[in-house]
Amino acid sequence: MQSLLVDTNILVLLIIGTWDRDSVGTHRRTETFAPRDYDLLRAEMGRFGRVLTTQPVLTEASNLMGNDFHEDVADTLVRVCLPFVEVVRPKETVFQAKGFARLGFADASILAALDADTVVLTDDVSLYAQVWYLGNEAINFNHLRQYGG
Repeated sequence: MQSLLVDTNILVLLIIGTWDRDSVGTHRRTETFAPRDYDLLRAEMGRFGRVLTTQPVLTEASNLMGNDFHEDVADTLVRVCLPFVEVVRPKETVFQAKGFARLGFADASILAALDADTVVLTDDVSLYAQVWYLGNEAINFNHLRQYGG
């Protein structure tokens, strides 16, 4: 069965929605989403055998919560992310990932973690295109929102 690797913005949606579904549309990091997008995300995640993450994605998601809000949501972040399988690649591998210069370290860590059974879920068009360019599968969450939900 395929694994799902969730990009940072989608992970933040998952964390905020799990913490308080009704806050999705009002929290500063998820205001472009609606509570139904959280439901769509949960349904999409249910299609996969396991969820993957990388340390840079976790770091970026945690940092995006902001110091003023992090204490409120920290327990939820841990509860949501602890079951994920962490894919660790050496920094040299991440730096060499095709697309690093354009996408940055967190997205390059996703590219470095790819294998034939990994699908990336993102709302980032550049990352989405790079994953497909490399011959792997990606799902653009905005396409799901528009056509699948």
